[in-house]
Amino acid sequence: MPFTFGQGRQKMKPDNLSFISLAMEKMDKDRVEAESRVKELPCSQGGTVQEYLDKQVSNPSVEDHGWSTTPFEGGFEVERLMLLLGTKELKYRWRVTSGGEILAVNGKAVSLTK
Repeated sequence: MPFTFGQGRQKMKPDNLSFISLAMEKMDKDRVEAESRVKELPCSQGGTVQEYLDKQVSNPSVEDHGWSTTPFEGGFEVERLMLLLGTKELKYRWRVTSGGEILAVNGKAVSLTK
C-alpha cells in the first residue's frame, strides 16, 4: 500500500507534498522580492522608502511594528506599521501586482513615493 499523508477526505501522496513545497518556496521568494522592491522605491523626501521610514522610527515617540507582506489578488500587499505615541497607527501600504507594477494604496504611501 502506498504511503499517504493525513486522515482527511483527501489523502496526500509524497508527490503532492513535493509540489506544494515547491509552490510555497516560490511564493516565499516572490514575497521577499515584492517587499524588497517597495523598500527600494525612491522617496519623495530623498533616499529610499526604507531609509525614510527607518529614520522615522528612530524618533522615541514612534514604535516600530515592522514590515509585513501578504498575498493579495495574485500579487502582494506590503505594509509598514508604526505607532505614534503608542496610540495612533501610521500605515504605509503598497501593492505589488503579479505583473510587477507597484501601486501606493493609501495616502501615506502616495505622499511618500515619488
